[in-house]
Amino acid sequence: MNWYRVPYFGQTAEKRKYKIMQKLDAGEYPLFIYLIVLASTSVNQMEIVSPVEYERQQMRNGIEPLILGIAVGMDEAKALAGEIVADVYRLTGTADVKGYYLKLNE
Repeated sequence: MNWYRVPYFGQTAEKRKYKIMQKLDAGEYPLFIYLIVLASTSVNQMEIVSPVEYERQQMRNGIEPLILGIAVGMDEAKALAGEIVADVYRLTGTADVKGYYLKLNE
């Protein structure tokens, strides 16, 4: 899995972050876990996907999308994606999440 060096965690995921990351790295797919990743298309900035969908994208596209955050449940994932956009906007003055994280990850 292609982790951002300091991934974001939702409030619930924060409590179990090491256990969740270990399971994901071992190829297990915990229920109700969602990953916030950089979108593989040029139309979107980010995507919220399950670990299974992440693996499908990897197999389909031949690349591992950059994982920006982990959340438990879709509501937490949406809130976390909003937090990521807000942080990028605060740091850069734009909402170009994809451009910002691609530059940092080089």
